[in-house]
Parts: sequence; C-alpha cells; structure tokens
Amino acid sequence: MTLHIKKPNFKCSQCGAIFVPYKKGIKCPKCGIEIKEDISEHLNFIDMLAGSMKVHKMQFGRYFPGAWYVGSMSDHIQSLIFQTFDSMECDSEHGKEKEYLSNLINKMKCENDREYFKNYLKKIAFKVFDIYEKENFASIEKIIPSRSERIRKWFRDFMP
Repeated sequence: MTLHIKKPNFKCSQCGAIFVPYKKGIKCPKCGIEIKEDISEHLNFIDMLAGSMKVHKMQFGRYFPGAWYVGSMSDHIQSLIFQTFDSMECDSEHGKEKEYLSNLINKMKCENDREYFKNYLKKIAFKVFDIYEKENFASIEKIIPSRSERIRKWFRDFMP
C-alpha cells in the first residue's frame, strides 16, 4: 500500500502557481507574494511526507514504491522527494547529502516557466532531510513478513 498525502492543490491568488504552503509565512515560490489565506490544513505536510517515506522504506525497501499515481501537487512532490532520497542513499558521500540533494534537484528538467520550482523543492528536501537525519532513516530495513503471516493476510484479504 502506498501512502498519498491528500492535500488539495493550493493556487497563488496573484500568479496562479500551484504548490503546497507547508509553513506559516511562506511566500509563493513563483511570484514571491506572502500567502495570507488560511493554510492550516497544509502545515503538517513535511511531517506527513517524512512519515510516508518511512512507511515505504519499511514496506518496499526504498522510498519510491513500485507504482505511484500523481493526481495532485502533493503527489508530485512526494514522487520527486522519494526518488531524490532513494538516489541520495545509493550515491552520495556521507556528510555531503544536502549538497547531493541540491545538485540532483538542480539537474531536474522543468518547463521554462517553472524553474522556480527547483528552489521550492530544495527547501522541502532539506526540511525532510533534517527529519531523515534525526530519525536515522538510513538504518530502516524492509520488513519481510514470515510465510505464515503472508498466508494469514491472503486469507484475511481474499476469503469471505
């Protein structure tokens, strides 16, 4: 099971950019206007993102699950963060993870009018990385259920 963060798309009232306003006082990543609207339902986004990463790592052995549907901006951000952290764990040097994340995000291709998105994504990645380090995500191992647990689950899920 994949964990999608169900947050409605937030649209900037000035420029129309869609993003997740994950903290109080955040400015639109495109036009820079400070967001005055009520964003309370978005304020737990970073914690939820880190939580979904942790669950996916335990379930799949990596952050990006085998299948992922992008139906909203929060899904899109989750997808990108999952992939960057999977790559970071495989390829970065210890102690240079934030530099690696920054370089990897800078290499992402964006449409010409969406280059601003890279800096916004980096800020999210760095906030998630702080949780990653604090909670030692690198040590999380995939949980492999025993054969009897798998059989019980199969019967529970598929048998009336």
